[in-house]
Amino acid sequence: MRGPLVVAGAIGLLAVVSLRIDTIPYGAIFGSVDPALVVAGLIALGAAALVLLDRSWLFAFDRPARRGRGFAAAASFAVMFAALVVVVDVVVGFPMTYNVPPPFPASLLFYTVISYVAEMAFHALPLVAVVLLTMSCGPSEPRESTLRLAMLGVACLEPLYQARLGVPGTEAGIAWVEIFVVMHVFAINLVQLGLFRQFGFLPAYLFRLVYYFLWHVAWGELRQILLF
Repeated sequence: MRGPLVVAGAIGLLAVVSLRIDTIPYGAIFGSVDPALVVAGLIALGAAALVLLDRSWLFAFDRPARRGRGFAAAASFAVMFAALVVVVDVVVGFPMTYNVPPPFPASLLFYTVISYVAEMAFHALPLVAVVLLTMSCGPSEPRESTLRLAMLGVACLEPLYQARLGVPGTEAGIAWVEIFVVMHVFAINLVQLGLFRQFGFLPAYLFRLVYYFLWHVAWGELRQILLF
């Protein structure tokens, strides 16, 4: 199965360039841990996870017959979610220190890499455990219900991580911001897992890539000029 390895190799090369340009954005996510080790580890483990998931066929890397519909659905959902959070930012307002991307064009590299890393950490690797659990079930109906329940649990991982990180600028206590962000991220994860299940990994990754480019790269730059 070459697909996951080719994509992992390409992301690995982009990560090398991105880390040589600037490691500060990675530090905001990984803290004091060496970002190069974390990124390399997740890329490698994630590639292995994608191969295992593809062999199970429950979560394929690519479904060629559905690829076009998957990409269209992923891009449409990404635009919708990005538009929603931009409207909330304009109408109600997130703190100024929230969503401050690295300088352009380094931000393009960073978010291409980090979107893949996030997919590995929050979806590909946990889904291996889901597949093993599902395969251990008996008849197809209980297996499908177990799969849906486990996917719901996986969808909670990134929102919980986001809740632990918090939202910069809310130290004084703007509860609605953190509640909205957690619920927004949870909804995004549900959509992505649905895309992964129906259309394969590539549309799920495209969703996050388009969303990050719109919300973080494009709007992250514009909001500093237009709102503050």
